[in-house]
Amino acid sequence: MTRSSVGGVVVLSAALAAQLALATGAQAAARAENRFGSITIDGKKAGQVHYTIEYGEDGEVETLKTRASLSILGIKLFNFEQNLHEVWQQGGLQTLNGRTNDDGTIYEAALSRAPDGYEGPLNQQALDLPGNAFPASIQLDE
Repeated sequence: MTRSSVGGVVVLSAALAAQLALATGAQAAARAENRFGSITIDGKKAGQVHYTIEYGEDGEVETLKTRASLSILGIKLFNFEQNLHEVWQQGGLQTLNGRTNDDGTIYEAALSRAPDGYEGPLNQQALDLPGNAFPASIQLDE
């Protein structure tokens, strides 16, 4: 996986976290929830995905954990694990710290909001992302 595709995975996870945070609105107390789904190929279950979302007392998503695996004929072909800790304020991502295991390839990131975007290391290499790399708001179709 290239740096740009890892950025896509991080952006995808952050976008999911933003959608979940905005969909639930402000909460009175910290809480966690689990969501499960199936991966299908030609209509047949081939894997599973599990999200654990932890919300802070202000209702913002603080932690998003993702696990997914793909199996065919009982043989695991692919495994994906991601643990992110995010700090959102007023609908904007401020920091993102996490570790991703993309089928054995490890990525560690620590991004912070900068004046013109986001910056921080990805696997100990400097990474700069534009300010629109993460959603500022999400419109959910219901």
